[in-house]
Amino acid sequence: MTLTLALDAGTSSVRVLAFDHDGVIVGQAQKEIRSATDTLGRIVQDPAEILSSLFHCLDTVLKANDQPISAVGLTNQRESFVCLDSRTLDPLGPLISWQDRSTAARCRTLKEGDVESFVKEQTGLPIDPYFSSTKLCDEVKRLNIDEAGRQLAFATVDTLITLALTSKTRYVTEASNASRTQLFNTETLSFSDELLDLFELDSKFLRFPEVVPSIGGGTVLHSETFPMLNGVPLGAILGDQQSSLLGQGCLTPGSAKNTYGTGSFLLANTASNRLTPSNGLLGSVGWTLPDGVTTYVLEGAIYSTGSTLRWFRDALGLFDDYSELDDLIAATPSSGGTTFLPLFEGLGSPYMDPNPRGAITGLSLSSTRPEIVVGAIEAMAHQGADVIDAMEELQGLRIGELRVDGGVSVMNRLCQLQADYANVQVQRSTIAESTAFGVAGAAMYAVGALNSLDELRTINPPSDLFLPTKSRSSITTKRALWRDRLDRVRNAATSGERHEAY
Repeated sequence: MTLTLALDAGTSSVRVLAFDHDGVIVGQAQKEIRSATDTLGRIVQDPAEILSSLFHCLDTVLKANDQPISAVGLTNQRESFVCLDSRTLDPLGPLISWQDRSTAARCRTLKEGDVESFVKEQTGLPIDPYFSSTKLCDEVKRLNIDEAGRQLAFATVDTLITLALTSKTRYVTEASNASRTQLFNTETLSFSDELLDLFELDSKFLRFPEVVPSIGGGTVLHSETFPMLNGVPLGAILGDQQSSLLGQGCLTPGSAKNTYGTGSFLLANTASNRLTPSNGLLGSVGWTLPDGVTTYVLEGAIYSTGSTLRWFRDALGLFDDYSELDDLIAATPSSGGTTFLPLFEGLGSPYMDPNPRGAITGLSLSSTRPEIVVGAIEAMAHQGADVIDAMEELQGLRIGELRVDGGVSVMNRLCQLQADYANVQVQRSTIAESTAFGVAGAAMYAVGALNSLDELRTINPPSDLFLPTKSRSSITTKRALWRDRLDRVRNAATSGERHEAY
């Protein structure tokens, strides 16, 4: 028996999972990684910690399994990036996180300059600090590259890890990651000089990786640290959310999934239909194949989901371990009129509003700790429903089924609320680790172990089904209350822009 490895470099942790041909996990290791705020106020991570943690997990899994490895798949957090020395391909600074909002003011200025329609047309993305473009401009200026021929090399997380696993011989990325930089034309599938000019980035001083197919990209591993992987194909590279969509078997137009991780990411497959999004949605590349076939996706990005629960645990001490959550909220039927608005980094899709910040409204002296936690879980479902409403309006398609995965999806309470608020059938996957399974399955397909990507649907069928409650009156009331309180917080943030004290 041969195994396929999935390397999953997320925002809060890195993991390595070994899958057999039937999608069964036969080995895994995970390690948390840290985020920090640097002296410039940016949210950053240490690229060396990401690599060392990933290699620790890889070493653990390889030592625990003696079966040969037929292929490796890599999936990762997307918009985060690091600048490298173009000569040595070593990092010159921290990895700047997708969670960082330090360029919000610059994004507002660009929007006022009426260039957003052009950016959306080329990239499928609105101008927002979520993406790499404006933060890369600041980082290039900070590194003070001169005009003496020096260059920076740009690297998303997949590029950083591929360099490390190929002894720096493969400086590559693929379209699902590149399409999240806001510097990549998703029609021509290339980095755009026009976008570089718009974001004040000079290509003379900035090098970008080669763009290879997402599946079957031709990279072969070579590492002194892991000699048993030498010659093993890196069969697939995918951004984490696209990998989850594939792993959930969402291969037909209109099929959708939601991954509840650090944030929530709700994607719908639009096949070859490259939409120019509106309604605060994002258009990206799903994956590309060596024959040139490109699958596109429509996405709603919600910034805070698991990070909210982590904040409850680490900063507020509302519980000590995630395993306590079910017992904590079991006897609490609702949030008791409390609305939790987890806008720690602004508001994502379908609003894409960087201004508002988190709030808890509707508090009274009778409000309890479990009610606040339930309020946060309700907020996850409300935000997912907001995205589905916007997708259906843009596509003219009814999303009747939603596949769900990610750590928080184990909560039955959340899955039922999502079914109720979005009025969709929610299906929880048999394989909880659908993100890792997606890229592992893609790697299997790349080396001929699967005959088609459609086999992923058979390997990973739904395990649990949640149907929307037939009585809609109370749900309609709750949805209206959510929108009213969200609008109030957004309006307060807009008014407060005039006052530094806000």
